[in-house]
Amino acid sequence: MKTQRMYFLKRITGWMTVICLSTGTLFAGQPEELAEKIFGYIRQSMGDSISVYLQEDIRTQVPSGAWGEVYSQLEAQLGAYQSRGDWKVDTMQGHTVVTSEVRFEKGVLIFLLSVNEEGEINGIRFLPASSPPVATGVRENEREVVIRWEAYELPGILKLPAGEGPFPVTVLVHGSGPSDRDGTLGPNKIFRDMADRLAEKGIATIRYDKRTFVYGAKWEKEGTGTFDDETVNDAVAAVWQATTQPELSSVYVIGLSQGAILAPRIAQRAGDVAGIVMMAGSPRPLNQLLADQFEYLLAQDQPGLNREFVDQVKRVCDNLDLYGTEEYDASLGFPLNAGSEAYWQFAMKYDALETLRSLSIPALILQGERDYQVTMKDYALWQQGLADRPNVTMKSYPALNHLFFEGEGICLPSEYEQEKPMASYVIEDIASFIHKGI
Repeated sequence: MKTQRMYFLKRITGWMTVICLSTGTLFAGQPEELAEKIFGYIRQSMGDSISVYLQEDIRTQVPSGAWGEVYSQLEAQLGAYQSRGDWKVDTMQGHTVVTSEVRFEKGVLIFLLSVNEEGEINGIRFLPASSPPVATGVRENEREVVIRWEAYELPGILKLPAGEGPFPVTVLVHGSGPSDRDGTLGPNKIFRDMADRLAEKGIATIRYDKRTFVYGAKWEKEGTGTFDDETVNDAVAAVWQATTQPELSSVYVIGLSQGAILAPRIAQRAGDVAGIVMMAGSPRPLNQLLADQFEYLLAQDQPGLNREFVDQVKRVCDNLDLYGTEEYDASLGFPLNAGSEAYWQFAMKYDALETLRSLSIPALILQGERDYQVTMKDYALWQQGLADRPNVTMKSYPALNHLFFEGEGICLPSEYEQEKPMASYVIEDIASFIHKGI
């Protein structure tokens, strides 16, 4: 889910946000020449020059003006462009893949261009580079940990309260897209802030760099990655590791956004969870959330969007509701041409509500009433589906947005650009839930 800056950056770097074009126009030169040309067009906001390389149906999905907006949002997030590395050419599943490191003032991305056997563009992407974590280092009452699942290792932090334990501990689970252990978004470090304030209330936390942040494009085996690979497996490993620490007692999971959606599955898989906190999670499939978000952003006249583009996104999202039936049209592909069939098949099959209903542990569901990414419509579905569950507590907050920051009036993506703390009463409610469950 997205702020406007998150929306464009994750449109480049996240699972549901990579701009991946399905086919292109024949180019007679070398792949490196084509990559150089397209990269230059993107930097110069020459969307029309890029569009001539794209098949007609793709031109209707990606408005030419979006390219310049994407790049400007990249520089807004990562600072000014500094340099580009040499082009590297590889072959992957019959396609020629050209990549180069692109350095900005505050970070590094990988620019990727994929060319099919006929010399046509079939992919343009910006991906996170596999680079050392940039999150804040170890501070007082913190200890470095490494979360391991099979070959994947994620650096993280165990934050302990002052005094003698054992303490209840929460595993903090990210939303969609790459994110560091601190939950850094613009000037805010959401998870670090939560860890500090929960420690003041006698609750330990484990936070770690997300797999897509550490491993970039290598977070999954080609075309097979699902929610489990992206998020769930690593959170399960963090829960299991917490149970081995002598300073820690009962283990809770706090999920934000997509992390909230997956919190029931994490608890189901881990088996050692005392309770879960679901912050801005939805029981609806992601395709339905995505369609509503684009419609909302268009209604608010957000840059880079137009009616034609949003209608095309909605057609693709609506088509996914028919997945597995004869009415499903596979030729429409996936939203924003991002993600594999395995990913979307899993996303459409996963039922957060039924998974939560299968659990006997307590759950706390929190919702900001000004949230346009996960809305009060989603909250009402939780209420309806969990009315008979006395171990589920639900609470909504009139002034809060998707990140549980206070604000007024209609929520716009620019709201997330401001440095703000999570509302103190949200931390109080979480702490009260955990201490009552000990």
